[in-house]
Amino acid sequence: MVNAQDLKRVFRALEKEDAAKAKELLEIQISKDSINPGSRWMYARLLSCDSLPEYYDLDEARIYAQQAVVDFQRADEKIKLAFIMAPFSLLDIEKTNTDIENQTYEKVLSRYTLDAFHSFLSLYPKSAYSEEFFYKIDSLAFDSVTQIHNWESYENYVRVYSTSRFSERAQAHYERLLYEEKTANNDLNEFKKFINEYPTSPYVTAAIDVIFERTLDLNTSHCFLDHLQNYPQSPHNEELLSILYHMSPEVFFKLSTFPEFEENIDSLKVISQLNAQPLLPFLEHGKIGFMNLEGTPILKPKYHSLLKQELLCQTLKDDIIGVSSASGIKQLINRVGTSIYSGPMITYEDLGFGFVKIKESTQIKIIHKSGKLLFDKLIDAAIVGRRWLKIRREEGWALATYTGKILTPFTYDEINTVGNFWVFRVGEEIAFHNLSFVQKGIEKKQLTPNFLADDYELINDSIMLLYHETKQALLESNMNFLIPWEADRDIYVGDTYHYTQGISDYKIYHKQIIKDLGTNVFEDLIDHQPWLGLKKNHWYLINPKSTFIKVDSIRSLRELALVIRDSDSSYVLFPNEQSVLINKEVTVNSLLSRDRQGKVRARYLLKTHKNTREIYNKDGKLMFKGSFDQIDLLTDSLFKITLKGKQGVLDQKGNVTIPIEYDFIEQKNQLAQLLKNGKIKGFDLNHNIELSDQYEGIFQRLGPYYLTKKRSFKGLINREGAVVIDFKYQNIIGLNDSLFWVQTDSSWSLITDHQKDILKGINTYTQITDNVFRYLKNNKFGLIYGDQSIHYPAEYDAIRSISHQKKPLFQFEIFISSAPFHIIITKDFSGNTAHSQAYRPHEYEQIICDF
Repeated sequence: MVNAQDLKRVFRALEKEDAAKAKELLEIQISKDSINPGSRWMYARLLSCDSLPEYYDLDEARIYAQQAVVDFQRADEKIKLAFIMAPFSLLDIEKTNTDIENQTYEKVLSRYTLDAFHSFLSLYPKSAYSEEFFYKIDSLAFDSVTQIHNWESYENYVRVYSTSRFSERAQAHYERLLYEEKTANNDLNEFKKFINEYPTSPYVTAAIDVIFERTLDLNTSHCFLDHLQNYPQSPHNEELLSILYHMSPEVFFKLSTFPEFEENIDSLKVISQLNAQPLLPFLEHGKIGFMNLEGTPILKPKYHSLLKQELLCQTLKDDIIGVSSASGIKQLINRVGTSIYSGPMITYEDLGFGFVKIKESTQIKIIHKSGKLLFDKLIDAAIVGRRWLKIRREEGWALATYTGKILTPFTYDEINTVGNFWVFRVGEEIAFHNLSFVQKGIEKKQLTPNFLADDYELINDSIMLLYHETKQALLESNMNFLIPWEADRDIYVGDTYHYTQGISDYKIYHKQIIKDLGTNVFEDLIDHQPWLGLKKNHWYLINPKSTFIKVDSIRSLRELALVIRDSDSSYVLFPNEQSVLINKEVTVNSLLSRDRQGKVRARYLLKTHKNTREIYNKDGKLMFKGSFDQIDLLTDSLFKITLKGKQGVLDQKGNVTIPIEYDFIEQKNQLAQLLKNGKIKGFDLNHNIELSDQYEGIFQRLGPYYLTKKRSFKGLINREGAVVIDFKYQNIIGLNDSLFWVQTDSSWSLITDHQKDILKGINTYTQITDNVFRYLKNNKFGLIYGDQSIHYPAEYDAIRSISHQKKPLFQFEIFISSAPFHIIITKDFSGNTAHSQAYRPHEYEQIICDF
């Protein structure tokens, strides 16, 4: 209960500055009444008075002040009436609470610790100072973790202060420091582990970038597939899919196991279908477009010109087209019409594997057909070994990946593949390695070619002959030397044995032979695959199993066989190990048949003993024998026989093809000319037909007929000698077995073998593709097929062939001078019209093929 008189006693004690008395009175009053808001209020004021330091206790003051409010709210009407009579009110109690809160605020600020701020907020959760203290708590906590500055401290901060205005910064520090610590050794496995353990980290992309940068250097489809499979979230996957599509279509179209890329794969499949159909250029309103062979526009006409004008002369097979606008803007577009590059290019070149080389006035750029620019400021570029890009700057060539990473310095004057070898050249020095060496060097980032030679000669895909000054060596693509470096010796490479020749000796490098014969240096050597003859005091014959026998002499018959002579037995030894016995009285020679280029078409052995001559084939089989004066090859399968001054012809079995009764026989193009008693007649060696001798020689066979001459005019006869085409032409040229171009004076005609005129009065004719001829008559052009299936009469001002797969298209032009119009009709090989359009002269110049 509040007693005003009691409070007055407290006031008097305070007026007398007797704080102890006032405190004692208040404590007595509070102890007497459980609800005594007035006494608790005065006691709170006493405890919160900083001028009475001996009693100053804000915590206690806060308790009594807050309890005074509670007491006031719990007081009954009698107590509240007493308040009305007393010299204070609830506002005084609330003002004291506010004063205590403000003093506590100042005290907390002076301490400025997390505990002090937290304590204040726990005491005054709805204080006006809450927002300020929450900020200060966040700030102090953030400052404390920045002093520690590891990912664990930031992780804890974010967990405790999730709503802090510094939580985003702390989260960023946490993510970065976590990534840096987990990948501190820069080991590839660390980045892979990081992705697996922290899949939601914003640094997963950075880790994937590192893996992308380090694992795709070998440029194989296997590498690309691994990346696609292991990192479906990779930002590089669209690029890799595009590279795979161009690099290895058979692999790309099997990517059904990657459903997450279904949209990208389907898109490229659509482009693939568009790329498959050939397109024709056409002009509409002065703009060039492209249509399919059914006349359906595929690329709308909106281009002023093509960067490659030769595309007007063929159906478009490329998937990239260079175009130019009327304003001069140059672009590369795909079959969908999407621009993949725009810039001041002069021309472009498809390098394959999806890469395009763009030539500008001062540089070369390389882009991928997906539109990605890989390199610029180049002098040149190409695909090398179907494995990497090689790019050139002023300093030299370097290797690069399909994803745009430079793998080597620009130090090489040449990087190429020759057979199975990789060739690197710097100045005059050349290094040779295999793909395995290059791959390992790239993987280790230490490609260091070993420069050994200054010139080379490829023997086959797996063997290289090296030269260095006066030395030579023979290198296999596995990097083993078949023959080490030898000075002043020439190297010879055989199918089985390799050897060198010096000024006066030969040297071999076969370990077994050297072991058996005790030396590798010999006086003479005969390499006759699969046999080898070596002379060291004696001759040694080495068989295919590398065992040997000793003989008196060995002689080679021009790659046909070896002549082995020994005291015990002598014989001719063939490559298949067949042999023909001979003695001292027998002579053997080889007969060779060569084509016009000098290539041997057939080989035979001629064995002569007195008047008996025997012919063996290249396998040592006896073909025939007889008593003849001489045997020569007439063709690769016919033999000219001379006996008692007369000549005839036998086949391989010794059967008579032409009787031995002619004074002289020669042949050309399987037609033999037979001279007898001053007269010449022909003989068809293919059909064993003797031709009439009433004409002036047989010149050549045209189909089933024979071109001959009579009174300076040419004609055709058949096998029986009957005239097929009269002798009245200056020239006859066979078109096929039944059609012939014949010339009289200055004009040509096309006639049948029954002398029926197909075309007459032709000025000239030109074969423009297989069995198709364009001809000019009365200043107009016509077109005829050799099988007469199609004939376009001579009514066109021009006829052009448009390259298209195996069979071309044809453009027929009619010029109407009165209009003037150029009407261009495009037909396929079967005669179906693909497109027909009339052009004004300026349009004609824009669209016509001039190549």
